[in-house]
Amino acid sequence: MATAANPIRLLREAFALTHPIFNTLLLIFLPEFIVNLLFNLWMLAVVPVSRFQFPLLAWWDLHTALGSSAGALNLLQKIGIGLGLLGIYNLLVKPVVEACALLFLHTHQQGQSFAFADVWDKIRRTYPDLVGTALLSLSVTIPIYLGLALVSLGLAMLQIPFLFFLLLPLGWLAQTYLNLHLLFIRYPLLLEGDSALLSFIRGWEFTDQHFWRLLSAYLVATTGVSVLALIPGMVANPPAWTAPILQAPPLDIRWLRAIQSILGSYVHLMSLPAITAYYLLVYGSLQDRD
Repeated sequence: MATAANPIRLLREAFALTHPIFNTLLLIFLPEFIVNLLFNLWMLAVVPVSRFQFPLLAWWDLHTALGSSAGALNLLQKIGIGLGLLGIYNLLVKPVVEACALLFLHTHQQGQSFAFADVWDKIRRTYPDLVGTALLSLSVTIPIYLGLALVSLGLAMLQIPFLFFLLLPLGWLAQTYLNLHLLFIRYPLLLEGDSALLSFIRGWEFTDQHFWRLLSAYLVATTGVSVLALIPGMVANPPAWTAPILQAPPLDIRWLRAIQSILGSYVHLMSLPAITAYYLLVYGSLQDRD
């Protein structure tokens, strides 16, 4: 086990840890790839905005689509279907996928033999608590994201671009803060046998206790993934990433954006094993410090 939370070194260790079991981890994360891809393609098909790749900029364009009440209702219904199905997956299935990957990595890290039957039995017994942690996460994130979305949409409809674009860094800060605090909420449940509520509280407090060390580790991981995620957009639709800078709409070619979604989902899938192992090593490293 690492004894110092050096993000770069832990990232190298994460790649070494996942190398022998990479294909198995990809199979575990396959539902995540399929659901994310289907959601992206659905939103691409139903949202008639030129800046789909940039959510807050998309809100800025949406006010033009809300001129007709019937059109707005139809659009919101389609968006609601996509978000609803994604929410069901995040609530009922994603906790199982993440738990299976975490337990597999932890077993491999300890040098023990991995048996799907044993892991599945533990997940089956802890499933209500896994769903409980997901519900607690949604209870924290939904009000914040919904509030930001409503404020940004209101500013877009009121044509206040200066205040609207101030929400871009605010949205990034809120997302970073929440993602960081929700990283370890299932670790005490799966690795130490806590209940859903206690695991959520301990995971949140763990982030508070080591916030700055975890922030540096989080930024190392997300920066690498973000850079990789830019590649599909630049390959499939080069003008898209320049739109906010040049104030020009990107090419509105749906099949190119579909290719971008497929490539982006693939990059996300390929990064999940190493990122999951990385956070497991970060967690163990900071626990050793305590």
